[in-house]
Amino acid sequence: MFRRDHFEYDLMLDLVLRFFPAEQVLMQPHEFLRTDPKRYFSQLSGLCEMPISAASPDRVVNMRIAGPALPIQRMLNRLITQRPHPGIEYDQSPLSMRIKNRAVRVADRLLGSSSRLSQRFDQRIRNTIEEMLGSYFAQSNSRLAKMLDIDLKSLGYRTMD
Repeated sequence: MFRRDHFEYDLMLDLVLRFFPAEQVLMQPHEFLRTDPKRYFSQLSGLCEMPISAASPDRVVNMRIAGPALPIQRMLNRLITQRPHPGIEYDQSPLSMRIKNRAVRVADRLLGSSSRLSQRFDQRIRNTIEEMLGSYFAQSNSRLAKMLDIDLKSLGYRTMD
């Protein structure tokens, strides 16, 4: 369903560096947002030459839902296809969309990530990914790690090391 080379980020970085000077390019693993947000925003701030700091949200938003709630979300997405308009406040979204989102959140709470069902679901997904991809991206990740001078393996990326 997707082209694997689309996710070989070393190829993307190499292409970008053909058109832009290296000092105008910044590529960071998104994991830094969680593991080292100060570093992430410090580097972004340096590139933009303006102060940018990590926000401290009062609550987590857009957190991933537990695996067993995904089939419920997929089914409801097929039934309720309305999309919110850009810039519209959530409480002004169509009622059907708000009901769908509430149903998914309730399912997520009931089937939460700590449940045995959720753990089995997540393991099944990991096994499927392993079967389909294995070490396919290891070479690309190793090349990217060298290009960025970042230990991607420590962030959970499979590399040739």
